[in-house]
Amino acid sequence: MIAGGAARDLVDNRAVMLTELGFAAFSVAETGTWLAILVYAFDRGGVGEAGIVAFALLVPAALIVPFAAVVVDRLPTNRALAGGFGSQAAGCGLTAIAMATSAPPILVYLAAAGFAVAISLSRPTVSAVLPALVDRPVELVAANALAGFIETVGAFAGPALAGLVLLVASPTAVFASGTGLLTVAAVLAIGVGPAPLQLQDAVDRAAVGTAPDRDLEHDEPEPHLSAILAGLRLIRDQPAPRLLVAMLAAAWLVFGALDVALVAVAVDQLGRSEATAGLLGSAIGVGGVVGALASFALVGRRRLTVPVVVGLLAVGVPIALIPGTRSLALVVALLVLTGLGDAISDIAGRTLLQGLAAEDTLARVFGVLEGLATAAFALGSIGFSAVAVVAGLPTAMIVVGAVLPAFLLVRFGRLLAIDRTRPAVDGELLALVRAMPIFAPLPAFRVEQLLVNLQRVEIQPGRLVFARGDRGREFYLVAGGSALVELDEREVETGVGGGFGEIALLYDRPRTATVRAGPDGLLAYSLDGAVFLDAISSAPRSRARAVRAADRRLGEQ
Repeated sequence: MIAGGAARDLVDNRAVMLTELGFAAFSVAETGTWLAILVYAFDRGGVGEAGIVAFALLVPAALIVPFAAVVVDRLPTNRALAGGFGSQAAGCGLTAIAMATSAPPILVYLAAAGFAVAISLSRPTVSAVLPALVDRPVELVAANALAGFIETVGAFAGPALAGLVLLVASPTAVFASGTGLLTVAAVLAIGVGPAPLQLQDAVDRAAVGTAPDRDLEHDEPEPHLSAILAGLRLIRDQPAPRLLVAMLAAAWLVFGALDVALVAVAVDQLGRSEATAGLLGSAIGVGGVVGALASFALVGRRRLTVPVVVGLLAVGVPIALIPGTRSLALVVALLVLTGLGDAISDIAGRTLLQGLAAEDTLARVFGVLEGLATAAFALGSIGFSAVAVVAGLPTAMIVVGAVLPAFLLVRFGRLLAIDRTRPAVDGELLALVRAMPIFAPLPAFRVEQLLVNLQRVEIQPGRLVFARGDRGREFYLVAGGSALVELDEREVETGVGGGFGEIALLYDRPRTATVRAGPDGLLAYSLDGAVFLDAISSAPRSRARAVRAADRRLGEQ
């Protein structure tokens, strides 16, 4: 029931569906053009040049993306998506033009390098915007599962379509087609519109007379260097995000090794042609599609670390078993299991990470992940080759297969603790808190921890909540009835979903107004002042919204 309801809500969510469609076009363009640039390099310098080009394109992306992602966090949703896809279309088009005009290969590779950096920003961007576009946590799991399914299908469709184009044309045509797909993605992204909370920013700013030319996302501008390093700082200082990023990057290291290993397994172990490597790679893709579909079963689950653990084991163990067989059918089956485990662990892990990072740093956190993952992929490719040369193919396969199980052995307890620290919460109360602009930018896990500290308060009609001049100790969230705020010459009613009491807490001063229960009484939840301040201080946008609301109310008195 939960999964079905979340799926229906997802289909009805126009912004999410446009984002997913744009991501689909991106996924096909990304994998297709990657094949095309490797074919271009191979035609000019054989496998040596292709390998060097692949490494050279990955390194700039790994270094630049963690810092460039700050731009995504500072833009409204539609501008971040459209700008990213649009810049990729431009880079893809420039590469196509360089190829079509027979420009020197170095110019083609430089254009492709810029394209690769722009391409690498898309996953952090989509991971950052999806939480802002859904209403409930179960919808976020469904949106991530759909994105994972799209990505695995793109891993098939992109190379397949590129291969068909290469049969009748050249890499230039593949890049021209990619330019068209990315342009479509950019147009779709324009229709997404700002996230609901960014629209709330606009309303709030109009209410307090904020300058209209100031960007909506800049509630409280950070120093430039501090903003760029925010993702690295969060991962450095908080164990749970650091663990998840390391885990997801370790999976990319394994698949970087597999990129090289499949040819060696096909030829040296199975005694077949190099073309068999394509079949083995397809087996991983089939497993990925199945795993992405299976991940829809995670919708509605609050505990996601067990799927992460099981998925990672399903990635590593089959790889370690491959040296023990010369059966093509068994190797294919093992690689299908590897692809399935990767899809499940990646979708569950990214969903967990989205819950741990503040909304206004999400793109930077996922930018760090993308950079580390790209570097790990390149390192896995080189590392596998070195181990295989020194110790042989079977040993290299066993080492690669042992990476993720060894990671889990060392960090198993800490990984499971991420879920154990999540309290059981009332879904309606969670939705009420998440709907408040002050708390909306907080990470999902932070909001859930916040709920543990809420105290239910019921006050009869007309009874005093607090009086002007009292010491401010709590913030109040209205869950039923209403509260009447008595100002000098009038009363202001605060209904369900509203809050009051932040002025005294933010400015460390006595209460500035008297508050009574409304004519139908008041059902509220009180939050200790220290907990309130600690929570909103963890996300600059939360604190900025609280200050803005307090200033607006002070102006009304």
